[in-house]
Amino acid sequence: MCYNVHNNERGSENIKVSIIDNSLVNMGRSTTANEEIFKDYVISLFRCGVDYIEIDGRFADLTKTIDTSRHFIFNVQFPTDVSYINEKAFSYAVLPLNLLFIAPAIRNTRIIVELNTDRIPVEELIERLYDNYALKYASMLRITGSFSDKLDELKRFIYEFRHKFAVPIDICPLDTNLDGLDAAFCAYMNGSDALTLSFGETNCYTSLEKFLIYLLFSSFDKSFLPR
Repeated sequence: MCYNVHNNERGSENIKVSIIDNSLVNMGRSTTANEEIFKDYVISLFRCGVDYIEIDGRFADLTKTIDTSRHFIFNVQFPTDVSYINEKAFSYAVLPLNLLFIAPAIRNTRIIVELNTDRIPVEELIERLYDNYALKYASMLRITGSFSDKLDELKRFIYEFRHKFAVPIDICPLDTNLDGLDAAFCAYMNGSDALTLSFGETNCYTSLEKFLIYLLFSSFDKSFLPR
């Protein structure tokens, strides 16, 4: 379910924000996990309003009978993952910069290029993107990082990016300094096309369920929340 946001920065335009859950990438896989448990879990996430579920190669054997070409994202961790992606097809495949060289080999799956602000400061991202070949393959750009004390920079980056590049943007705020919810809300209200969050307790990713509660108790116009 895409959440609609009325954004004052963009007049009366409604922004559809897709919610991506990456908890299956972050959590350890139980030895008792089976396809039935996996299906129950992803169905629960979709019922919560998640638009896309992100998985990695550890769950390949549990998706044999699932159509992953819609609403599933594959997080690429090894070059050998390409064969599985091409065999199954996904909505997107997430590629970090160090694995971008395999992008030409991926077929029938759009690519999310992931950049980490721990390596590239937010204030330098726009300039770096002009000189970087990353967007050549990107159907979406994911920015991952802790935005502690950088909410103004994040807001400005989203604004400038949307006006200078024709690629959707996904913000994945880390919660290492317990400020992930503030960054998620900032991105949500200021034009990000997608948000990557994580259901349950994780070491560093912002909680999906806490974010939804955060929205319910915030002061913005709740008529735009799904009913």
